[in-house]
Amino acid sequence: MAASLVAALLVNCGLGLSAVYFLGKKIFSPSQIASVSLGFAAVMGSAGFVVACLIVNLFKVPGLTHVPVGALMMAFVSIPLYNLSDYYFYFLIGSDRIKHFNILSAGRNALQLLLAVLLILVVGLRLNGAILSWVGSFAGTAAVSYFIVTRIAPARFALEPGVLRASVSFGIKGYLSRIASFLYYRIDMFILSYFMGAAAVGQYAIAVLIAELLWNVPSSLAPAVMFKSASEDSRARDLLTASACRHTLLICVIAAGCVALLGRSIVRLAFGSEYLTSVTPLIVLLPGTAFLSLGGVLANDFVGRGKQLTNSFAAMMTLLINVPLNFLLIPVWGISGASAASTFAYCAGTVVMLVEFLRITRMKPADVLIPKVSDLKAYVNLITRGNRS
Repeated sequence: MAASLVAALLVNCGLGLSAVYFLGKKIFSPSQIASVSLGFAAVMGSAGFVVACLIVNLFKVPGLTHVPVGALMMAFVSIPLYNLSDYYFYFLIGSDRIKHFNILSAGRNALQLLLAVLLILVVGLRLNGAILSWVGSFAGTAAVSYFIVTRIAPARFALEPGVLRASVSFGIKGYLSRIASFLYYRIDMFILSYFMGAAAVGQYAIAVLIAELLWNVPSSLAPAVMFKSASEDSRARDLLTASACRHTLLICVIAAGCVALLGRSIVRLAFGSEYLTSVTPLIVLLPGTAFLSLGGVLANDFVGRGKQLTNSFAAMMTLLINVPLNFLLIPVWGISGASAASTFAYCAGTVVMLVEFLRITRMKPADVLIPKVSDLKAYVNLITRGNRS
């Protein structure tokens, strides 16, 4: 499934990012964007499927030799489905249908879980059941998102040259960020496996899984920030992004502190005492994941502003710092070395984005990083209203 995701990303070209920007700025009509998204997803997705199938049939791909070729080809069916749903998810953000976006995002995960339970536990398909649940979840969300989008704007299979050229030109600048981000999120596991073996990767994966739960906070704010940034040129968008950064950082720092204090109990209850060696790497990784949550908010702001190259530069810098640090620190500190490398790289990449945001908005660091009295009052009011209800 990871192989199919990589293949999908390689032919994605970031058309979803361009959809948000072009819809917000009203550069192309919704129908043009929806039609080109459909055509590009079908053509490039099908090409990606064919090329991926040829590669696994003709070559021995490291890391995939233990997976049956038939299973891989089945997983590759998700390539055009993944990209179409990705394009239309962003279309919904650009159309200010954020509620629809959130429902579909949660629905895809729920559908995959439901299909996995049905096909693996009930039917007993095991590997094929896991793959079918993966493909089925994208097929379902692609179909539903197509239904919703075509109610907003009529869509047909089209590759209108002007729209396509502009969409790929804009999208690919931010698409480089997605590729680099995917690599620096996971490449440390490959390096760790090289030095310490599969058991160490399993321990580290648990630390990563728990730490990355913090990123649900910026993910929930991302659609609103991206839409506001694309649809407005006023000071209001700067203030919204700054407010989202303050709230995100505050919540993530508090959450990271709680996870650090309760780390041993969380790991023991969720995974068992044999995985307690994951606790120290988890604590080392938490500062980086908490601070990178700020970068998640800023990244969506930059896409809306049409400054997606900033995201790509920050992501590439993060990757270029992360890789050598892993080679340097893992032999010395083991699993915790991988966490330390990621934490340092995450912080460096986020600082790049923060400096650029402060430059273009002429804000002060405190405007983005330090909670204001009004922020704290908002939490008090929220709690008060909740108690009254």
